[in-house]
Amino acid sequence: MDYTIGIIGAALILIAWVPMTARTIRERRSHADAFLELLICVGSSALALYAYLKADIVFLALNLVAATMALINLYYTPHRTHMLEEDVEELREDIKPVRHNYHHDHQDKKRAGRARKNKKRGH
Repeated sequence: MDYTIGIIGAALILIAWVPMTARTIRERRSHADAFLELLICVGSSALALYAYLKADIVFLALNLVAATMALINLYYTPHRTHMLEEDVEELREDIKPVRHNYHHDHQDKKRAGRARKNKKRGH
């Protein structure tokens, strides 16, 4: 019974964590804080050692996987600033046409307004 409770708890934690780590691997960047991931990695490693010494297989497995996932997220965290710079540059490129179109739309509205005024004046 004790192992069943432990396995259920471990499964729930992994179900919550695995998608985030899969996303990190897929996108090649972590959305987590590096310091948090470092603490989780070190803490999970220490708990894995503790579980090994206590011969608690479920707790050992959970903490080994947790440490590994934290390490994966930590590995991709340093690249985050580089990726953000690329994202910002990409956004700038996307905004240029919008600004350009806004400028032309604004000029067209000014011309249309002048044309209406001239038409009312009889020009």
